[in-house]
Amino acid sequence: MNSILLVTLLVFLGTQGYDHQSHALTLKIKHHPFPFPNIPNKASASASAPVTRVFSGLFYTHLYVGTPPVKVNLAVDTGSSPTWVQSAHCTECFQVSLPNFDPNSSLTFQPMPSDHPLCHGTWLAPMGNLCKYGIEYLGNQVTTGDFGLDTFYFTTTPNDQVGQQQRQTQIHNVAFGCGIINRIPDFAGDAHHANPMSGVLGLGRDDPSSFLLQLNDITLLKFSYCLPRRVGDEASLFFGEEAELKVPAGQIPTTPIVGPSDEPYYLNMTGISLNGSILPIDPKLFTSDGDYGVVIDSGSQYSLFVEAVYQVVRKAMVSYFMDEWLLQPLAPNKTRSKIDLCYDITDIAAAAAGRRGGLFSVAPPMVFQFDGASLELNHETTFQIFYEFNEFCLMIESANKFESTNIFGAFQQFNHRFVYDVGASKLSFFPEKC
Repeated sequence: MNSILLVTLLVFLGTQGYDHQSHALTLKIKHHPFPFPNIPNKASASASAPVTRVFSGLFYTHLYVGTPPVKVNLAVDTGSSPTWVQSAHCTECFQVSLPNFDPNSSLTFQPMPSDHPLCHGTWLAPMGNLCKYGIEYLGNQVTTGDFGLDTFYFTTTPNDQVGQQQRQTQIHNVAFGCGIINRIPDFAGDAHHANPMSGVLGLGRDDPSSFLLQLNDITLLKFSYCLPRRVGDEASLFFGEEAELKVPAGQIPTTPIVGPSDEPYYLNMTGISLNGSILPIDPKLFTSDGDYGVVIDSGSQYSLFVEAVYQVVRKAMVSYFMDEWLLQPLAPNKTRSKIDLCYDITDIAAAAAGRRGGLFSVAPPMVFQFDGASLELNHETTFQIFYEFNEFCLMIESANKFESTNIFGAFQQFNHRFVYDVGASKLSFFPEKC
């Protein structure tokens, strides 16, 4: 894993018109496509489609764009707002297992005029009579290209009606980017895995082109998801009424979403505990460099903390493994996984011999503490086994390594449902088997 899709990775998705009557949207998340209901009785229907985790640790959803429809897979990212897909006319391209989208082959594609309301701001700008976009990501990742409008197609299924035939809903005049220059190492495949992702779907709140904001009649500025850890498992991403909690208020942990509405989803993190002991971390370090807190981001494979925080976590973890198991970590510059803190699986297996839980049984419990809520991490959301490298690695790293801010990433979110009530500026979470 050479790089991470971080908070600055944005996507462009908007709409001018759509044919729907329901306020519910559901995506099935699979660890290893995207929807809208169009059924008169909004209480009896929702839209659903699988979302998949790929080898890199990112999650994507698939949908269809254009006339005739072309399938595209878009990375699901709470750390970004607008949507783009790689164009068939790209001059710098990443490899993808699906055909690239060709706007010239779509009967319904329209270039966005420069006077369109969305053609302004940080990432979009008029060039002549048309609208263009350009984004620079962390790690010098870049995508630039044309902004346009086309029809998006989503698969819908009547809610709680097993065996019902799926229906297809189309949303007209969706605004999105067609990437011409795309330098995105995070989408690179390897010798054993082809990259399936064509672009990114953003779920952020910091841009008017956000999926969440543009379709607020459906989303009601609410969504929830559960990210399964294992490849092949399925879970769901819900929008609108389907995302609302079915339990009385106050019965699940809830923490404020802080910072201005044109910023990412910041949380006020107050501490981290390891094996029952609170680590000596100054809470001000979670709001370093003028940030409003820790960004929660499904588009980052794992959590990152600024160096001063990470070193406290690392030191405590190294001490734990030495005190409990007499184990020394591998030299950071010699880990084949490229993760900073790793142990030899052979040593871990010897320590875990005869214990229930296998290799993970040697890992200590961790707790992320937020304003008003605490998230207990289980062993499988702190460490990952890299059998191909014979390494057992802590999936938390220094943000300085990636020139990043504090990030609460996807690995530490596995097997919990996260409920974003953006209108009320609050986030709730609770354990769920995804």
